[in-house]
Amino acid sequence: MELPETLSKTKTRKLNGVIREYSKRLGLNDPGARFSARQHIIRVCNKFPRIRAYVRPLGGKVTEEHSARFFAFMVENPIGDFVVSADLASPKPPKDNKKVERRVLTKARKAEAAKRAKFYETWEWKKLRYQILQKYGARCMVCNAQRTDFDLDGKPVRIVVDHIKPLAKHWELRLEPGNLQVLCHDCNKGKGAWDDTDHRLGQQVV
Repeated sequence: MELPETLSKTKTRKLNGVIREYSKRLGLNDPGARFSARQHIIRVCNKFPRIRAYVRPLGGKVTEEHSARFFAFMVENPIGDFVVSADLASPKPPKDNKKVERRVLTKARKAEAAKRAKFYETWEWKKLRYQILQKYGARCMVCNAQRTDFDLDGKPVRIVVDHIKPLAKHWELRLEPGNLQVLCHDCNKGKGAWDDTDHRLGQQVV
């Protein structure tokens, strides 16, 4: 049997019951279950030199490697009907950790949002935005709303300069005038990052 170099703490805890039962079958009772698995290994090794020679604990201290060796000894030396399966310590494929995936994804999205927010504060963007508004006028190219109008909440319409091909997918076009159009805030939110319709077609340049 090929021994693993170490056993994780979780794996060791799972084997505790098996080690205790094996120790009991060897005649080392544990009233009240007061001994840990490692203490059981030390007790067994102190009483049985053949097992100690196989496990080789040093100075009464049992490492993860010694625990693995003791487990291997149990597998190869069953006691009566008590047979320890080698599959008990076989490594299992890691489970998909959805929480970690969501955490990483959320972190990436936050970083992307922060990058866009920083871009919108740059002098290059503000200058280009002004030029686009000067060229097309401050009127939504979808619903024709302007700043003197009111939205559904009764608030003055906000006019924004929109990236036709969204920044999330085409960061390289962030300062490309041919990728910009004028929309109101509501139409811009409705367009989202999934639509790349060019609403400039047929618009009269101011």
